[in-house]
Amino acid sequence: MKQLWKCIPLVLLLGMTACVPTPEEEIVVYRGDDTIEQRLSATAAPDEETDFEPPFPDRWAMEGYDVNDRCRVEIDAEIVQKADAGYPVYRTHAYAFTDEDIQAYAEALLPKPVSVHTAEMTKEDWTRMFREFLNEVESFQAWEAAGRPQDGIDRDESGYPQSFVDSESKWYMEQIQNAPDTLPETPVSDYQGLSNGDSKVFRLENGRTAHVAAFDWQIAVSLDCVEQGYVYDVDRYTWEQRFDDLGSPDAWRPVSMERNEADRLLKTALERLNMTDFSVRLAREANLMEEIGGKPHSVATGWAYELVRDYGGYPLSSVEFEPDQNIAYGADDGFQANRWIGKETLQIMIGPNGVQSFTYTSPKTVAGLESANAALLPWNEAEMRIRNAIAVTVPTQSFIEHDTVCTMRVYRLLLTTYTVRVRNSEDCYEMPCWVVFYDKDIRSRSNLAIYDELYPADFWEKQRENTIVTHSVLIVNAVDGSIIYTDYGR
Repeated sequence: MKQLWKCIPLVLLLGMTACVPTPEEEIVVYRGDDTIEQRLSATAAPDEETDFEPPFPDRWAMEGYDVNDRCRVEIDAEIVQKADAGYPVYRTHAYAFTDEDIQAYAEALLPKPVSVHTAEMTKEDWTRMFREFLNEVESFQAWEAAGRPQDGIDRDESGYPQSFVDSESKWYMEQIQNAPDTLPETPVSDYQGLSNGDSKVFRLENGRTAHVAAFDWQIAVSLDCVEQGYVYDVDRYTWEQRFDDLGSPDAWRPVSMERNEADRLLKTALERLNMTDFSVRLAREANLMEEIGGKPHSVATGWAYELVRDYGGYPLSSVEFEPDQNIAYGADDGFQANRWIGKETLQIMIGPNGVQSFTYTSPKTVAGLESANAALLPWNEAEMRIRNAIAVTVPTQSFIEHDTVCTMRVYRLLLTTYTVRVRNSEDCYEMPCWVVFYDKDIRSRSNLAIYDELYPADFWEKQRENTIVTHSVLIVNAVDGSIIYTDYGR
């Protein structure tokens, strides 16, 4: 599955530097000082009214304006906010899975095992992979000999130099020579043998198999698989049909299971796992896939759920917006403000027999409630801070270098939680933040025709609900107005 998780090139020519006009007011970038702590100590007064009235408007619209001659901003955005009073801020702490954790998750998810073997490749497996590599080389060489015709297949056009083919062939031969002929199964009656760094296949007393992979930061379980399965949802399937052969009938099976039945089984699973404080962000029809002979094979069908921990009833996004590396931007003032923060994620696929796949990444524990009701900036100041943040992060220098212009169309504001590191601590705040969604329509001044072909007038609007695309966002702290994240990389 060489092309399975390919990057989706929706935006070109992004710059990392900016040349911007003086903002209306000083822009606050999170630097790990006491500003957040001071504001969190000023807890907002409880709402005295019987009927809760949201403190922010339900829409933000204003006439378009030019940040400079390279960037225009258009704002016509819905505002999605909490439906009840109170803006809690929780303190969380990341931790690594222990052997006991891994064993406990396996026991909660799986029936009793009867045998186990290591999840490694045999001589036959490596030989099959070597043949697939040689077939790729042969296919590329035939395509090159034919004059590289446009046949709709996505290829790495850098090709296969003979030196590369020789070195890869040598490596494959070494793997074949050192691999075991078979993988003997060891009788077991529990999961006590699991530990960090393990990747094992269990045969269960009900006749099914379970692949379990465990690391410090992730545990992944796939039922009915002899290698690590991967969840392939209907949106990804639809997108991938444009690039390769995943649209073939043998690679995808329609899902017949009803959503309400899957919801019931999911609820039971979360209770068994003691993870009832997680809420569903997104649910989609899916197949559990496994590679057989280098081709995708549908192991099972069902519903794939993406879940997030509930930090106080904040609304959730139905599209992806968080970067893979959650970082708090700012100068390194002794506590390393720019260190990586793992994003806690939970994905569960439910099939007719219950949990079919389970992946839990970057776990966190809730260390406490930092503020039961944080005082948020009033809308007039929040609006100004967002506009200033847009201005200060526009990569004007990059637009000049590439002779491009950009139209930023703000279409949604989501008041939800985002992870911010606590000063001088390994802990994090799950902080109320404004997530500003926008289209980033970049066009070349010198070659408009190419951009018009790639991105027609309605292209960006059609992508706004696309769950496969990582959307362009600006994230501003709703408590102190600091810039937490921007898609432009500042």
